[in-house]
Amino acid sequence: GVNGAGKSSLTGSLRAERTDLGIVVDPDQLTAQCGGDEYEGGKLAVQRIETALADGVNFTQETTLSGGYPKRLCRRAKQAGYFIRLYYVGLDTAEESLRRI
Repeated sequence: GVNGAGKSSLTGSLRAERTDLGIVVDPDQLTAQCGGDEYEGGKLAVQRIETALADGVNFTQETTLSGGYPKRLCRRAKQAGYFIRLYYVGLDTAEESLRRI
């Protein structure tokens, strides 16, 4: 979903209900751990995802679905035998998204 839509809130709720989320990769959280450097946070997110995929470990990725990586990742994960579940979090208006960022 878009920035501010509530992806992290949904992930928190899912963690309470599900045991199969595996490693949760939240680029915003990783960016914060990298001192606000979005590039480094994004690189770290990709590294964690790629490691999980290579090791056959379940993972959950928070994403805005921008760029080509999410689509390529889904193809590769499916080929590797992963079950893919997509939750898309949206808001009623762009203005609401801007208020929540």
